[in-house]
Amino acid sequence: MDKNKSAGKLWRLTKVLYFIITIPLVGLGAGALLLLQEINRGSYSSGIWINDYYIGSLYMILFLISYILLTDLIRRIISYINNGTFNGFIPYIEILKRFSILIIIIGGIISVILISLSQNLRNECTGNNEGFNDYGVCNCYEGYIRENGSCKITLEKTILNVIPYGSFLREYKEIPGENGVYIGIYIKNYEILSEGKQEYGFNGEKMPLYSDCFGNVEGQGIKGEYYLFSFKDGRILNEKEVPVGFRFNNISNNSELPKLTFSYYNTKYNNSYYFLKKEVEYNDENNFSIEKTSLINFSDYNGDGIKNEFFLVDHWDQVCGHNNYLIAGYDNKTNGVIIYGIKSKDGTTGYWGDNFIPDTKGEVVNGWNCGDHGSDTLNKTYYKFNKENNIFEYVKNENRNCTENDYK
Repeated sequence: MDKNKSAGKLWRLTKVLYFIITIPLVGLGAGALLLLQEINRGSYSSGIWINDYYIGSLYMILFLISYILLTDLIRRIISYINNGTFNGFIPYIEILKRFSILIIIIGGIISVILISLSQNLRNECTGNNEGFNDYGVCNCYEGYIRENGSCKITLEKTILNVIPYGSFLREYKEIPGENGVYIGIYIKNYEILSEGKQEYGFNGEKMPLYSDCFGNVEGQGIKGEYYLFSFKDGRILNEKEVPVGFRFNNISNNSELPKLTFSYYNTKYNNSYYFLKKEVEYNDENNFSIEKTSLINFSDYNGDGIKNEFFLVDHWDQVCGHNNYLIAGYDNKTNGVIIYGIKSKDGTTGYWGDNFIPDTKGEVVNGWNCGDHGSDTLNKTYYKFNKENNIFEYVKNENRNCTENDYK
């Protein structure tokens, strides 16, 4: 009878101890969860990421397994107290006999995974240029990209670090065959203009955006002070401010000059026709979807056979179909960006020309054809690129009255 009472007391004591031990078990489980999260941060840095949801699920599984094992242990202690045997409800020996190989394989896999992940264990983001994001994993800062486990600065971020603070980096492209030399455009004191408004035809049909004479070149533009620059190995080689078009030459005070506006977004049709000089189907609705305009499109415009030049186009306020063009590019002699001048008949030099688009020989023919906006005279001006002086020079002018043959 005394033995039964003693056993009962021990049983009750054991149950109390059981629940007391359960409390730190929860703490140990929480610690295991934190450990897994830290391992996860390190593994994310190497390109492996385990979602926090799965970590929580793994914690619950480990907790339940621990709870079952602890319950079985208490059962064996009670059995020992009652009759001197360690009987429980989990047949360990039978399980080991039946599933020994499977247990060894699973244990080995888990061990390898934990060891490999533990190589990246971190208490904090110790790499340069990275920090924890909202999910508790290490992310590279903006302007950096992860390569080989560390955060490397992007080319765009490198350029932003060397152009004037607060400028808008509009575009940059590597010059073909120049081994890491880039030409780019940035804008100071800029303003991104609003998107175009939907226009409708006489019958109420929708008209394509930016389909008027001036909007097709300007699109949704950015107004500001434009600069061309060349860049290599983290530094600016040289830069040139883009001058305002010749239609403002009568303004002597530079402070009164308007800011330039070049297309930022435009229709696929306008981008192809005006900036890439490619014919596209006008009646295809897909060609009037909006896309970003590329201002730097390399081609050969000075006749040297090297595609190092590009043009900028600005609309002319007076006549449809006549736009201003400026030719720029990379100069191998100075190893920098250059804006090519245009030397006129009277010897003055400007930078913008009416429909001034050179062919691959560096020759330009511009002016007015017979019937152009009702013109009854033909007026053409010829230019050719002078390789020694790096300038387009006036060659001759053709000016005569139109004949019937000119309209055939």
